[in-house]
Amino acid sequence: MIYFILTYAAFTVLLCAIEKWRIDAKKGEVLNIKHSWSGAGAILAFIATVAIFNQWNLYVLCLGVSCWGIRGAIYDPVLNIFRGEYIDYESPTTDSKSDKAEKKRKISFWMQRLLYLILAAAGYGLYLVSILIFK
Repeated sequence: MIYFILTYAAFTVLLCAIEKWRIDAKKGEVLNIKHSWSGAGAILAFIATVAIFNQWNLYVLCLGVSCWGIRGAIYDPVLNIFRGEYIDYESPTTDSKSDKAEKKRKISFWMQRLLYLILAAAGYGLYLVSILIFK
């Protein structure tokens, strides 16, 4: 099921490209990245990945945790690259609740990515263990 995770990662990069196109369309305006729209896109990307691999079972919940980690690890760096910023750019001003929460934790950009990768590995490990136990 590593292909499942890689397909979701490709959808995440596509979502970054869509966000970049939205940013380009609004040149000159005050730009607010819509986290609710990108979250909805992430959920739709997950459902599309489930449909592509025809994984309509409870094991997919473990893969969902893994996909959540993958998205957290790659979305911000890829979007920053698409926007022409340096890879670990963090906006000094933000109205986003999620960005404010991340700043409040005082965890560096790369440590956040590492924690998301650990979450992804844990979700995938849980998937493998559940397959071994219940199949």
